[in-house]
Amino acid sequence: RLLILFMGPLMNLALAFVLYFGIALAGETVPEWDASPRVGEVDADSPAASAPLYRIHNETDVPDYAAPPDAVGWEPGDLIARVDGKSIRNISELAAIAVLHGADTPHDFIIERETAPGQPPLRYACRIAPRVMGEGRSARPRFGVAPFETPRVGELARPDAPAAMAGLQPGDVIWRVNGKRVTRSQFVKAMEETPEGRTVSLDVARNGELIQLEVQPETTGRIRGLSLAIQPDGTAEVLTLTASMAAVSGLRPGDRLVSLEGQSITEQRIRELEQLRAGDMLAAEAVRPARMFGLAARSGYLQARIPVDRVRAVGVVLDSVTVARRFGLLGAAPEALRNGWRDVAQTLLTLKGLVARDVSPRDLGGPLMIYDVTSQAARVGFSWLVRITALISVNLFIFNLLPLPVLDGGQIVTNLVEGLRGKPLNTVILERVQQIGIVLVLLLMIYVTFNDIMRRIAEPLLQ
Repeated sequence: RLLILFMGPLMNLALAFVLYFGIALAGETVPEWDASPRVGEVDADSPAASAPLYRIHNETDVPDYAAPPDAVGWEPGDLIARVDGKSIRNISELAAIAVLHGADTPHDFIIERETAPGQPPLRYACRIAPRVMGEGRSARPRFGVAPFETPRVGELARPDAPAAMAGLQPGDVIWRVNGKRVTRSQFVKAMEETPEGRTVSLDVARNGELIQLEVQPETTGRIRGLSLAIQPDGTAEVLTLTASMAAVSGLRPGDRLVSLEGQSITEQRIRELEQLRAGDMLAAEAVRPARMFGLAARSGYLQARIPVDRVRAVGVVLDSVTVARRFGLLGAAPEALRNGWRDVAQTLLTLKGLVARDVSPRDLGGPLMIYDVTSQAARVGFSWLVRITALISVNLFIFNLLPLPVLDGGQIVTNLVEGLRGKPLNTVILERVQQIGIVLVLLLMIYVTFNDIMRRIAEPLLQ
């Protein structure tokens, strides 16, 4: 009976392994931030910004943390080689470590810092603890870093753009701006904030070498604070937008723009309008989908006004850097096991955090959250949908093993108790325990569904 009871949860775990094995064997193309734990923008008032760094030559060196540090603060481009002696896949896993282990828990890091392309990196050790950052529902332990996105030139906006005149070429990687290593967003921000008539110094990586260029940004237009997913049919879905953009435009995430200035929407059309209408407002038509199957809000059309800010720019279109990952037949199984074990460990740490109150119960989600997450994953790509399905399967594996009477875990505990006693439990007691278990599971479902409704209705309405 115990073997039969264990088979249900184990099938959930086996499904996750099969899905991860299939992804590893077939291969996938992922954004660079998903494939590397490289540090992007560092919050000014964060543990990472003030981290004391001690120079080491190999991972066996033991730093003297009582001595003065050799450097202070993580920088964009730093690679997190180890966290507590283990490697991590990306910055998202670092964020999970901060949340699951809680604030004020110190962690040992090994950081590698590149000084130039192709040169051996400097290696540092540091010990820092995350700190609670943010306000309201977003308050949680953080180290204060974002993922790194490479500012690589994809194409030049036009032949007479400042970038073209300065000598920038497609494929160039902007390494430093005025002597500072920058991410994709920091490069854009640095150009926007350059005063008129001022020249900017760029260190550009090209064919494994650093070359220096001087460029003078020009005044142009840009739609800021609005992220769109442009569709082949000439429409665009609103993915994210800032509070200020939402207030001015009236748009929300999930809205679908069907026209911009009376025409279909393409990347080229948006760039043309930005160039021609700097400082102006663009008229857009949008469709707002129904919420809660039309019960909370019905679908409808709306007229939106999208501001085009005057900014400084050099006339380049930056690439989205991706990484191709594929494992052979022998490597796919270990990779699937690593992914499955990572999901199990993070799920168990989440349960531990809930008990220790390091993780807020408000972060729990139910069927509506599962629908939202899987829908977003499906839009990003098939491999992301498969990964989310595997993660949900691992969560079901853990959930079914919880010692609640109506779950497999509760039945396993009951059978173990009966085995130790050598006789069945009292039928009346079993019935009462089952009833309590059903009530607890129903209350949990009501609570997580309430969290879902608050996310999907209350917060957008308040905004």
